[in-house]
Amino acid sequence: MKWLPTTPWFLVNNLLITCVTEEAFFRGVLLAGLARGMAGRRYGVAVAVVVSTLLFGLAHAAGGPMLVLFATLAGFGYAAAYLRSGRIEGAILTHFALNAVHFVAFTYPALVR
Repeated sequence: MKWLPTTPWFLVNNLLITCVTEEAFFRGVLLAGLARGMAGRRYGVAVAVVVSTLLFGLAHAAGGPMLVLFATLAGFGYAAAYLRSGRIEGAILTHFALNAVHFVAFTYPALVR
């Protein structure tokens, strides 16, 4: 567990810059748009979830293959939160909760010693 003097600043920025913008784009634009475009087609929503989630994972490629994998897995959770709640806020809060726990309890971002 870590709580640095900059932790509150990091968390606010992570919520407002990272989580809001990523979820607005990947769930609010891509997932919703693809699902609307494939409305009425068999597995249309599932295809929309997979495509938007894979693109979300690939957007994290600069962090390496493990980050792509973990972001993709997390993206499925964010998509589920979006679809279950029917609101973008569900995905944003789920994304923020995971990032906050990862920051405080694990290695995100890595501490420099």
